[in-house]
Parts: sequence; structure tokens; C-alpha cells
Amino acid sequence: MAYDWKKQDRDLYLPKGEPVLVDVPPLRYFKVSGQGAPEDAAYQDAVAMLYAVSYTLKMWTKKNPPPPGWYDFAVFPLETAWQCPDGFEARSGFIFDAMIRQPDFLTPELEDEVVAAAHTKKPDLPWRRLESLEQAEGRCVQMLHLGPYAEEDRSFAVMDRFCLHRNLLRRGNGHKEIYLNDPRTAPENLKTVLRYWVKSAAEAKPVRKMIRGRHG
Repeated sequence: MAYDWKKQDRDLYLPKGEPVLVDVPPLRYFKVSGQGAPEDAAYQDAVAMLYAVSYTLKMWTKKNPPPPGWYDFAVFPLETAWQCPDGFEARSGFIFDAMIRQPDFLTPELEDEVVAAAHTKKPDLPWRRLESLEQAEGRCVQMLHLGPYAEEDRSFAVMDRFCLHRNLLRRGNGHKEIYLNDPRTAPENLKTVLRYWVKSAAEAKPVRKMIRGRHG
């Protein structure tokens, strides 16, 4: 039976339309970082490379012996961490980390072979930008946003109120989007998981140190 993230990892990828707390463990990814709006070539190339390596690994045993620990799996969804240092209107200044999670049997040796095979199929992409990493996001707030990307603010407002009532503060200025359907889907039918990283307000309070002086 194939490993299916829609079944085995529902808590990470299929939240309901209301905020929830989730602890994201260390996971393995292929990642491409860059700058630009979603419609720009830098981001589109990143997405193309990520899908190329992910599907090359998915289909690996069609032409190669199964590597140690191999199991069939459903390709994980595209996710992107976004930062907008100059505001949401300055789209060309967006900073992104686009990524797709990979199964845990992926070793550095197999990774090199998979990337080389994908490179051969799509030689014109900027493969030097592709990297792999293991990342633990830790404690996060997330919810499912239904509708156009341009209306995500209303879901972020709900998430912010959720955090306020639970004394949670955001870690960093960015957020992550996990895309559950094709971006060419009608805007009103889009499903996007919105996630950002949090800590308790108590963790952010400065620690007062006792200053001991000499008396007498």
C-alpha cells in the first residue's frame, strides 16, 4: 500500500476551516529559494524543478532496482514559505522557499541519482538552485483557506485572533502556504493551508537578572 499523506498525515496537511495548533516534526525536503512573485520565472522554475525531482523519485523503480527501504508513496503537495519585506504590493520583492517533502528512505546517494536523472529530462532549468534539507518547523498555527489567494487576509485575521486568545506570538514575519490543488483551479475553489510559526508569550518575556553589589 502506498504511503498517502492525505491519510497518514491528515493533521499536517488537511486542517479544517478553523485554526489549530500543530507540532511539525523534522521532515526531509527538496527546496528552492529565490525572490519574485508567484508568476515570475524564478518561482515557476523552482516549482518545475521540485515536481521534476519528486516525480522522478516516485517513478524510480520503473527503470531501476528498488533502493533500501523503498516504499510506494503519493507525491507530497507543494509548499512555499513567503516573506514580503516591502509589503504585499511589492510582489517582485517577495522572498520564497518553495519545497516538496520527500519520503524518509531518500539517502544522499539516491538523491544525487534522482537529481541527475531529472536534470537530464529538463536540462534548461537552473538546477544549481535546488537543495535538500531536513527541517523541523515546530509549533505552528494553521488553517484551511478556501477561495482566492488574494483573500488570504481574512483567514490570517482569524488565525491572529486565535493566537491572541491563547497568548501565542508569531515567530518571524513570514508564513507558509501548502497548495492542495492546481493553481489553475477556479479561484473560488482553491484550497490552501495557511501556516505560521508561534511561541508562547511567556517565552518572549525578557528575563530580569539580579545585580548584586557590594555594601558597607
